[in-house]
Amino acid sequence: MRHCTALKRVTLNDYAMHTKYSWQAWHRALDKQAAVASPIESLCSTLSWTRDALKLMACLGSELRELVIKGWEVVGPWLAQEEEFYEILRLNAVMPSARTGLVTFGLRKISVITRCEVSQGLIQSLPILVPMLEELYLAEEVDIFAKNIMNRGNDLTFSGLISGLNADSMKSLEIYAHPTGRLSLGTFEGVAGHLPKLTRLGGCSHYFSYQILIDIAQHGSVSWLCTHPDRDSEGGNESEDDEDKRALFQEETLESRAAVQEMGTIAEEMISLGVAWADEEGGSKGAVINKLMRLVRGRAQRRGASKGR
Repeated sequence: MRHCTALKRVTLNDYAMHTKYSWQAWHRALDKQAAVASPIESLCSTLSWTRDALKLMACLGSELRELVIKGWEVVGPWLAQEEEFYEILRLNAVMPSARTGLVTFGLRKISVITRCEVSQGLIQSLPILVPMLEELYLAEEVDIFAKNIMNRGNDLTFSGLISGLNADSMKSLEIYAHPTGRLSLGTFEGVAGHLPKLTRLGGCSHYFSYQILIDIAQHGSVSWLCTHPDRDSEGGNESEDDEDKRALFQEETLESRAAVQEMGTIAEEMISLGVAWADEEGGSKGAVINKLMRLVRGRAQRRGASKGR
């Protein structure tokens, strides 16, 4: 550590945690260099989800700007580990500036890219724990389960989460995670009105609706839109052709503001024609939104071709 006084980014793997007491060695090294070393701003971990690993994360990251959880395996009781993770978020929520002494807000980016479970209470607390959050990413491998931990709430909805996020700081919101059991978290309703500076929006197809697509096209700044199929979408498709299935149920992305606005126009056309949001054949919203995405791209390609003549 003495040779890494300008260290900003750390990626932890099993080599960083070869014994259960490794976090103590890291802690001592950091303490010795605290006077001269700049704080670590980005922490990415592929360690198994254990209390010792979380202690290591806690001692490394007390002034984090970015936290990435990637490829973790949950070891031991999940709720105990989530409490440790909650403390890491709380530790990085507010901090005094080393240069000015003024209080500043910490974490800006949180990404969970692994197969794990996260309670709705923890997600519901993010706007309070991370008041200046700019980017939130929950991969489709993440399961959101119904649990009220330490009275942090158990009535999470996506619209409620959106209304709690900081409208001045939030730039990217991607939630591909799925609620477990009978838990229903609703849709991204209100995202355009409450998060005007949002430029990236992604989620499962059933988190959207025609009206949401119209709203983000007419208001706000979304210029990148991605939708993932529902996990059980393929089960609702009776096609025997695997290639047809992949074409129908795959993630779709629009990468310009003009394309997003075109999507809103098409959604308005669907409403005027009385076309249901659920697909008539398989009852799948994923099939509908994928068709709309492909229609938007087709129109954009035709416009580009006509301009090039």
